[in-house]
Amino acid sequence: MFADEMKRFWHLPWLLCSLLASILVIVLWEPFAGMGTGILIATLLGTVAASHMLSGIVGFFLQHRTWRRLFIILSLAMLPAILFSLSQVRDALYLRYRAAYDRFRDNLASPIPTSVANLEFIPLAEAHETHLMFRFTISPQDLDGLIHSRGFVEITTSGFRRPDDLFTHPEYLPLAEPVTFYTLNDIAAGYPDKGIGEGYTLKVSADRRHVVFRRESAPYYLYKY
Repeated sequence: MFADEMKRFWHLPWLLCSLLASILVIVLWEPFAGMGTGILIATLLGTVAASHMLSGIVGFFLQHRTWRRLFIILSLAMLPAILFSLSQVRDALYLRYRAAYDRFRDNLASPIPTSVANLEFIPLAEAHETHLMFRFTISPQDLDGLIHSRGFVEITTSGFRRPDDLFTHPEYLPLAEPVTFYTLNDIAAGYPDKGIGEGYTLKVSADRRHVVFRRESAPYYLYKY
């Protein structure tokens, strides 16, 4: 009689292992959603707890242990962690291979000129700022067309809105010297009544084939962070 009752609990040690594995997976992904990070984590932990409770109930009705039944129970228990991992992988692939191209279309030109290559985001460790920044290569002809179509204006290091702008330092995101700077203050996308717009900056190498792009949001200047 006791042995029959114990058969009903055969799956619980496995569920404990899957619970620990699910929490570990979530921690390793370092979930982040800005101010909603706490809600995201609470939701993930809640769904993990619910899936394990459901798996535990299902396991009580599967008294004859087989590898197929164990796979079903563990798959059901770890479903939230698996789905979250798949979404993180999808987001990582998008950021690695597609996001920079979408940001180029949004901020510089759509369609992207055919000569644009080596387009990639500049990591925070290099940028030292949280602005949108990416680098790319382009033909001088396409670069001139982009500058003209978007209305960029050439400036010197003394023409930046901030005298302490990192772009004024030659060692910051270095390109072949002498570099050229172009800027655009998009008033329509910012605060027209205050004369503050979205700030776009291009740093162009001497051969005009390598470019660093930066976008500074209007609130950055409005509130003088």
